[in-house]
Amino acid sequence: MITEKTLKSLRENARLKYEETTPMFKNGKFDPENSRGGDDIIRDYYSLWNDNGGDMKRVTEHVNLDMGNGTKFIGDFISSHDILEDQSYVTVILEGALCDEAEHEREPISKRYYISSYKDRGRTEIFRCHQDEYVPNGRCDLEEDYIFLLNVIESIGFKFDTLE
Repeated sequence: MITEKTLKSLRENARLKYEETTPMFKNGKFDPENSRGGDDIIRDYYSLWNDNGGDMKRVTEHVNLDMGNGTKFIGDFISSHDILEDQSYVTVILEGALCDEAEHEREPISKRYYISSYKDRGRTEIFRCHQDEYVPNGRCDLEEDYIFLLNVIESIGFKFDTLE
């Protein structure tokens, strides 16, 4: 499972590799000025399609993610990716609920993620997470939302190369 500690380790590795680094998240919030921060592993997920041309790709999966502490996320994952003039655009929709071990619904989850970056290098220019009605103004761009998304992606069988 990916945690804050995982991202911290990736950032430390990036500092050893590059002279200047700015992580995707500072103090738990998205930093649009990020560059080579090491924590932008979401690119592993959609860079597979960058290498295969600019056709739009869609992925739909059912998710049953054990989040520990007797909590599961059960729901649907819908992802679309498009590339236009070397700019990647990714949209992810998560619809479901946090459930207890017996899979009784405790809290509905409805999140929309919007991510954009240039090729496989540079910075992640946009990371937005909109949550219907559960967050004031419906938007939060927090590291905890990013970690949740990464764990959902892993739960559908994707392996992040950066973590190996």
